[in-house]
Amino acid sequence: MKEDPYAEKLAWFKQNERPEAVLLIADEPDRIKIVIAWTSLDVKRAKKLTKLKGEFENEVWAWLWENAE
Repeated sequence: MKEDPYAEKLAWFKQNERPEAVLLIADEPDRIKIVIAWTSLDVKRAKKLTKLKGEFENEVWAWLWENAE
């Protein structure tokens, strides 16, 4: 099976999610629901991915969003 760099990078972020991020929006119940649910959401990627410009966490995160549909 062919490797999917998008799925691999997305899985890393989901596996390394820290629950303390919810504290930043603790007074906004709707946003808390989104943060909690996002680890189980199915993210659809673009058919043709753009080039990943670097491996820093913020660069990978931006690339993931750039290639999400």
